[in-house]
Amino acid sequence: MTFYPKITLPALAVVFAFAGTVPAQDEQPQPKTGDVRKIAFPSPYVRMLGIKAYLEQEGIEVDWSKEYNRNALRNLKVDSLPDDEGTLCTAIGVRLADGAIALLGKDEDKMNRCAKDVQALAKRLGATADDLPAVNQLVRSVEGGDWSKTFFELGMIQQEVVAKLDNEKDSTATVLVATGAWLQGIVYASNLIIDHQDDIDLSNMVRAPQIANFLALKLNELPEETKKIPQVKTSVEILGKVEKYINIGRDETIEKSKLEALRDTAASALTTIKGK
Repeated sequence: MTFYPKITLPALAVVFAFAGTVPAQDEQPQPKTGDVRKIAFPSPYVRMLGIKAYLEQEGIEVDWSKEYNRNALRNLKVDSLPDDEGTLCTAIGVRLADGAIALLGKDEDKMNRCAKDVQALAKRLGATADDLPAVNQLVRSVEGGDWSKTFFELGMIQQEVVAKLDNEKDSTATVLVATGAWLQGIVYASNLIIDHQDDIDLSNMVRAPQIANFLALKLNELPEETKKIPQVKTSVEILGKVEKYINIGRDETIEKSKLEALRDTAASALTTIKGK
C-alpha cells in the first residue's frame, strides 16, 4: 500500500479550494458578517480531482457514473420534502455536490437532472426561472458538449441561488446550502478512498476539521426559529461528530473502519432528504 502525504500540488489545491477563508486549524475563528459567503460552496469537485490524480498514479481509473449512482439523490422527490428552509436549502447543497460529480463524469443526463432539481428546490423557496438563468445556460452548454462552460454555469447557479434567497443581513440560505454540499462531498470522498485504501491510503485528504467547526459555528448563529428546524439541529450535531474523525495531523491517516464511520455519520445528516 502506498501513502502520499499532502505535499504535492494536487493535494495542496484540495486544501486551499476547500478551506477558502476558513481559519487554519491552529487559529481561533473570528468570522465577520458575510464571511460565510466566501465558503458558500465547498464543492467536492477539486477534492475529487486530487483523489483522482493520486489514483491515476497507481493506474486506477475512477468510474464517476458509479460514484454518482451510489451516493447521489438520483430519485429526489422535491415536492415530498418538508416545507422548511433548513431542509430545502440543505437539499440544494447536496444536489450541487452531485452536480460536481456528474460534471467529472461528463454525464449529460445526470448534470441536467441536478440543475433541474436545484431549480425546483429554489422555486419552493420563492425563486423563479428568471432568478436562475444559469440553469438554462448550463443545459445548453451540456447539450453542446462544452464542459468548461458547464463548470462555469454550475458555479453561477450556486451564486444565483444565494443571491435570491439571502441578503446582506441574512446568510441563512448560504450556510445551509454550504453544509449540505460539504457533507455530501465527505460521503463521496470517503467512499472512493475506502474502495482503494489497500492500494493507496488517501485518507488524509478528508482532513478539514476547521471547515466542520466553522459551518457548525455559522449554523449556531442562525435565527432561533431556524435553529429549531429538525434538519438544522441534525446538521449541527453531525458536524460535531464528523469533526472528531477528520481532526488528524497533516501526515496522519484514518483507518478503514473509522472512514466508514465518517461516511455513515455524514450521510446520516441527510437521511430526511435522501429518504433512507
